[in-house]
Amino acid sequence: MGTVAVIDLVVGMISSAYAFFKEIGRDVNGIRNRVKIGKIVAVFLSAVLMSTILLVAGHVIQLPLWMTGETEQDLGGVDLAAYCNSYGFGAAIDQGCESGINLGSACDWSHNTKGSHIKFSSPSPKSGLCYTANGHLLGGISDMDGYCKYRFKFIVTVTSTSQPPHTWNCETSVNPDLVCGWQYQKRAVAARLNDAGHLRCYERKHI
Repeated sequence: MGTVAVIDLVVGMISSAYAFFKEIGRDVNGIRNRVKIGKIVAVFLSAVLMSTILLVAGHVIQLPLWMTGETEQDLGGVDLAAYCNSYGFGAAIDQGCESGINLGSACDWSHNTKGSHIKFSSPSPKSGLCYTANGHLLGGISDMDGYCKYRFKFIVTVTSTSQPPHTWNCETSVNPDLVCGWQYQKRAVAARLNDAGHLRCYERKHI
C-alpha cells in the first residue's frame, strides 16, 4: 500500500471515529459523561495519529530489516559499463555514462548536410567551425546538447560536455538502483555500499 493510500485510509478512520463518538456524546446526559467521552476520543485519536506516523515512516524511511519483516539478499556488483553500452554509450564514468562525439556527424546534423568536417581556430573546443567537403564555411555547432538528444533519443537527461583541446562528449547521470533492476531483472532492488566500500545490488524480500 502506498503512502498516499495509507494516509487516506487513516484520515477516513479518524473521520468515522469522530462522527461515531460525536453521536454518542449527543445521547449521553450530563457534563461528566461528556468529559469521559472526550477523553476516550482524545486517546483514540492519539493512537490513530501514532499509527499514521509509523505507517508513513515505514514507506518514507528505510527501517531496519527486523522492523519490516524483510530479508536482504546481496545480488552482486553494479555493472554500470554494461548498462551504458546497452544504451549506446561508449563508456561508464562516475555515476553515469559517456560517449565521444563525432564532430563531423555533429556538423552534418547541425547544418542538415552530409560529408562536412570541423576545423578549430584555437585550443578551445568551442572554436570549431564546420565546412563542406569542398571547403565552404557552414558555421559553428550552435546546439551540441540538441545533437546529444538526437543521438540518444531515449535518454532525456543527456547533455554535452567539452574538454580542451578539441574533445566533446555526450554524458548522462545514472541512478544505480535502475542499473541493479536492469542487470538482475528485479524490482525491489537498491544499490548501496557494503562494509568494504563497494557498490552492490541488494534485493529485499518479505520473510
